[in-house]
Amino acid sequence: MKDCMERVTPYYVDTIQKALDERKNVLVASSENAIRGLLMHLCEIPEDRVPEIEIPTGIPMLFDFERRCVRLLDDGQSPAPRERYNFGTGGDLLFTPINGGDMDPHVRLDDEFIVDEVGEECDKEIEADLEAVQRVEQFYGVRGHLAARPSSPSDC
Repeated sequence: MKDCMERVTPYYVDTIQKALDERKNVLVASSENAIRGLLMHLCEIPEDRVPEIEIPTGIPMLFDFERRCVRLLDDGQSPAPRERYNFGTGGDLLFTPINGGDMDPHVRLDDEFIVDEVGEECDKEIEADLEAVQRVEQFYGVRGHLAARPSSPSDC
């Protein structure tokens, strides 16, 4: 794990963080060890607890930078993804906000997201978000869950 962290953390700082700072959407697809190492850094998980975490293969996970924890796309099937997949005995470390408190770890495809910016930049971000949600809906074969686009930039 130490070897993996020595590669993952600098790549995150030098490449991924720069893209995020430029307000770009970033998709990370990697091995379980690399994902665990990245989440150890992002969620501030103690190194001795990382072996308790399992990363299920092929499920989309979103990182909530405000709460510094993982969220899962809820496809509407039962049971919900958090209960359906094995995240190991330390899985709660992924889904617990760093500042404490309880939170639903699921993001539903019909959830509305609030954007603080107003104007052309807001329109571009909304457009990109809608396209990303449509791609996820298409991939999972679900339709009609997409939230309506705000009618004007002031609705952002």
